[in-house]
Parts: sequence; C-alpha cells; structure tokens
Amino acid sequence: YNIADDCGNNIDVVQTITIDDNTNPTASNPAPVTVECLTDVPPVDVSVVTDAADNCTVNPTVAFVSESSDNNTCNGEVITRIYSVTDDCGNSINVTHTITVDSYTPTFTVSSTDPTACGASDGTITISGLNANTDYIFSYDGGANTNITTDAAGEYVITGLPAGSYTDYTVSDADCPACNTTENVTMTLTDPNAPTIDAGVDQEVCEGETVTLTAVNPDGATITWDNGVTDGVGFVSPVGTTNYTVTAEIANCFSSDVVSVLVHPTPTVSAGNDVEVCDGTQVTLQGSGAATYVWDNGVTDGTPFTPSVGTITYSVVGTSAFGCEASDQVDVTVNENTEVLFEADVTEGCTPLEVNLVSLTPGAADCQFTIEGMQIDGCDINYTFTNPGCYDVNLEVESVNGCVSDLTLNNYVCIDNYPIADFTVEPGQLSNMNDEATFVNGSIGAETYDWSFGDGETSTENNPIHTYSVEEDGEDAYEIQLIAYSELGCPDTAYVKLPFIEDLIYYVPNTFTPDGNKYNETFKPVFSSGFDPQDYNLKIFNRWGELIFESQNAAYGWDGTYGVDNNTIVKDGVYVWKIEFKKKYNDERIELVGHVNLLK
Repeated sequence: YNIADDCGNNIDVVQTITIDDNTNPTASNPAPVTVECLTDVPPVDVSVVTDAADNCTVNPTVAFVSESSDNNTCNGEVITRIYSVTDDCGNSINVTHTITVDSYTPTFTVSSTDPTACGASDGTITISGLNANTDYIFSYDGGANTNITTDAAGEYVITGLPAGSYTDYTVSDADCPACNTTENVTMTLTDPNAPTIDAGVDQEVCEGETVTLTAVNPDGATITWDNGVTDGVGFVSPVGTTNYTVTAEIANCFSSDVVSVLVHPTPTVSAGNDVEVCDGTQVTLQGSGAATYVWDNGVTDGTPFTPSVGTITYSVVGTSAFGCEASDQVDVTVNENTEVLFEADVTEGCTPLEVNLVSLTPGAADCQFTIEGMQIDGCDINYTFTNPGCYDVNLEVESVNGCVSDLTLNNYVCIDNYPIADFTVEPGQLSNMNDEATFVNGSIGAETYDWSFGDGETSTENNPIHTYSVEEDGEDAYEIQLIAYSELGCPDTAYVKLPFIEDLIYYVPNTFTPDGNKYNETFKPVFSSGFDPQDYNLKIFNRWGELIFESQNAAYGWDGTYGVDNNTIVKDGVYVWKIEFKKKYNDERIELVGHVNLLK
C-alpha cells in the first residue's frame, strides 16, 4: 500500500498474508472392478477417482502412483493400483483401486468305460471335477477345440467311442482360454474278449537314433501301428514326445496300447571362437551348449593352460543332461614373442645430453620408450637428459600380431655434470731467484686433470709442483691451463697468468782505469735484470760538488774526461757518483750515491 500526504510525501507499506493450509484433501477408494481375463484389465485412468475434494483447492490433482499384483495368474489374480490426490499446498493422500481377474485354471480327472461288445461304439470317457453348469473349451487326442458345458455334477461325458487309446485332454476357461490345463494321460478302451497287446516300455533316445517298436502279441492277433510305424522295423522319431499306438484285432475284437518315445535333441555344442594369443599367455577353453565336456590334447574344460607356439586344433565332445553328444573344434594360434632390442647413439655424456634411441626389434608395429617415468611413443626417438645420474631405459614393443614384449636396460645412460675447474699458484709470481711454483687444485666434481704450465711442460697430477727456466725462456708471464674431467669425461678449463718478475740485480764498480789499454776504461753500473733502461740517470761530481758528467743511457759510462769537448782527463782521485733509476715492473724509484776511484 502507498500512503501520501497533501504535499506529495508518501511511503509504501507491506501487508503479508500467510496461507497455512495443512489439511489433506479427501477422496474415496475407486469402486473395485472384476474382469474375466487379464486382457480385459482396463488401462490406468485417473478419472476412476470421482470424489476428490479439498478445503482450499477446487480441483485437487489426481495422479497415478504405482501398480502391483499378487501374481495369482489364472487363480483369481488381484491387481492393486494406487492414485495420489494432491492439493495446491502439497498436502496429499493415496487411494487404492482393486481389479480382480476372475479366471481360474481348470482342474479335472479323466475316467472311462469300455465298449459293451466287440466292434461296438458305446465306450465313454468322463471329464470330472469341473465347475457345474460352466462353459469350457475342450480337446483331446489331438482333435479340434470344442465348446462344452458341464452338467450339474461338474462333468462332461464323451460318448460313442469304439475300442482304442485316447490321450492328451485339454480344458480351457471359455472366457479366458489362456487359463487351461492339459492332462497327458492315456485312456485305453478295450473290447470284451479283446486280444492281449503290449506296446512295450516307453523309450528315451537321442536325436537321430533309430527306434524299433515291437509289440508283445501273445494271442497272435493282427496288429497295426499308427504314424507309419512297422512292427519290429527301426525308424527315426522326431524330437520331443511322440505317442505310438498299436492296435490288435481278432475276430473283429480290438485292443490297443500306447508307448511314448521321448527324443532328446542333440546339444548344440560350441568350442568357442578361434583364439589368437602370444607366447606365454594362458588360454581357457570352455564349451557351451551341453552339460559336461571332454577335450582332447589334455585340456580340462574351464581350466587355464599355456599352449605352445603354433596353431593347434582342439576338439571337445559335449554331453547333454540326457546323455546326448555333439562335438566342435576351435583353433588356438600362439604367436611367438619378439625379442626386443634397442640401442643409443651415446650412453655416456655431460648434461644436458640429447640421446637418440632406436628400436632394433624386428617386426615391431608400435614402440614405447619409458625413461624417468615418462612414456614416449615411437621406435626412433630423441630424449634430452638434464640431470646427472644413471638411468634405466625400457622399450615396450607391440608386434604386428599384437604381442607385447619389453626390455629394460638398467643404468643404460649415465650423465655427469660438468666439473668446476679451479686452482691457485704459490707463489703468485716467478722471479730469477724463485722459479718454482706449487699448484693447488680447487676443482669441484672432477676425477682427472691435465695441466699445461705455459712453457710446453704438462702434468696429470692433482697438485703438481713445477720448476721454470725463467732466464732461458725470456717470458714475462706464463699462461697456466688446467682441464678438469668428471668421471665420465666432462671437461672444464681454468686459466691463470703466472707473471715472471725479474729481480733487481746490479753492482757498481768502485774503481776504473781510463788509461787507454781497453780494460776498465769507463765507469757505469752493471745491471743484470730488474731495472727500466728508459728511466735511468748517472751523475758524476768532483770533490767540490761540481757536476762533471751525466748520462741517461745505462750503456754509456764515464770515461774520466771533463769539459765541453770531453778531451781533458781528470786527475786521479775519488769522485762522487749518483745513480737514479726505476724498477722494471712498478713505479718504485731507486736513488744510489757512492764513490769511485779513478786511476791512470
């Protein structure tokens, strides 16, 4: 609802109405129905519920729920149908509709009276025990159906019968012929003073076997058989039960007897479908269509066995419960398993390693390799191993015959990580006075080593010691190479530069004699090694500190002269020298001061 004032202000309000209906609808069980035969039962029909009502719903819904039977077929069977009645609120009840099938299987007995004279036709057969004054359908001795009505005693009498044998009496409910009873009894009507005749004992044979009927005829009567049978002559009776009647006659007096021949069918024995398996596979052969089975070749029915390679035909004889036999055959073909072979192009290497795997198995239709739990289809595959270790390789092969074989090679492919080559050298540099180096191997994951010391010499030791010919080689540095190999030969290489630093070796003479005899004519320092000839200075001073000679060339010394023209030889005496130079391998400067004697 909406509530508004004169200024247009408004609100909505809600009213809730709850319908609380918990009352069930009402209805009566539909009127019971009785029908004569099962075929007369009406179909399901909700309209049989005629008085459905409810306190809220005008027309409650009627629906079929279920149907059941007491299964007393041909014995007053009762069928119960349940319908539901439901109102709009879901309240519901069930009602029951009963349908009775008023049909029953007849029950009766058979009796007879013989003819009163030879050749007379006043014998009777009486059907007793039926309902009084009731219609039935009746047949006997293979004749046509006849509508009959019983008398007040519930009997029906067949009259006008001559001597003979009468059998197979069937009575059906006239309103429901499906309800019927057959009595397979033989009533033999015999003339007075009729000859004695015995058809013999009933026979039971297998299909296709010869039956011979020979009546016992002690009075020498003339006898005849029905169904084309000749006394004492073999014949083949059809499958099932056949009654054969023999009739004896003397002086127009007749008597008869009946013998039953039951022919059991030949069992339809099957050995099963032909079998094709692989060598080593168990096979179970099992016959069907009979009761018991006997196989050749030592096979027991239903018991697994392992046949040999090749094709073998197995035969089975099946025997029915009645002793009738039949046989069948089955072929079992056993295909030889293929010998699985494969190879890899490489079985050892370094990570990552791609390996080509090829099946060498003859006659392979399908291949599947299994590596590290991974299944790879194909007979020629590539697989990359990324982690170190040794790996099993399995190959499963299916042949053209469908036989599956496999081969596993354990630890077939082995992979190493690359090692880490590393080393140090002690000392870190060579010199004229120290020419021996010790190599300390710090490699990881390696088993063997190849050393190259940079001077043409090598070693395979773990921590070698090497002596260099530094003065002879004339090298400023040696490049040391170490190749480290893993167990499977995976290499890694490390390099180190080992410098050669010349020792500073020199001496300064304390006397020289510039007298022209070619010996000891000049004064200069003598360097063996370790100085920079490009940064060198020699100064000579007299006793008063006057510079009298200077040289920038270590090879050019003072010859004792003085002056602009260097023609004047100084006097014998003691002179002061000052030498400055830089070391060869660093910026260290050396400054030396000393005295030299000049003698002439």
